[in-house]
Amino acid sequence: MKLLCCHPSGLMYTEIYLRLEPLGVELVAQAARRAGHKVRILDLQVFSHQDYFKALDQWHPDAVCFGINYLANIPEVIDLAKETRQCLPQTFFFVGRHSASFTAREILEHAQGTIDCVVRGEVDQIGSSSLRRWMIEKESACFRGWSHKKGKDRHLKWSTTSIAKVPMMVAQVTP
Repeated sequence: MKLLCCHPSGLMYTEIYLRLEPLGVELVAQAARRAGHKVRILDLQVFSHQDYFKALDQWHPDAVCFGINYLANIPEVIDLAKETRQCLPQTFFFVGRHSASFTAREILEHAQGTIDCVVRGEVDQIGSSSLRRWMIEKESACFRGWSHKKGKDRHLKWSTTSIAKVPMMVAQVTP
């Protein structure tokens, strides 16, 4: 499966003094790679929406994920989900990270079916194994830690992982 992992655009003034490392999507990307998926990372703090749609057009990912670390990024991600659905209607589109975790129902409601699910909790631990299962089950899939667009929620026990146990990776950003 081909997975495009994306970090949303920067917030106000980030071009001047602050850019955030897209650690969340890097962890998802590494977990997916370890599970045998082909992965690309696109950081919209650096690249444009035009680059995002170019990546969709040229690479045709089976799944797209966005890490939402800030509430202010939610409208942008919902808009991109709607446009992505027009370009690639069969692509599995999911979001995760902490701001998505505690606003899952609201995100799914506003996305109007264009976001398939919100992964809550440690997305790098549950995201990659669930991708394979999703490819088989499609619309009926609902996994632990996911809030599904069809109203199904399965809760995940929260766990902590020592940073020492996380495998180091080389950031691979796709233009």
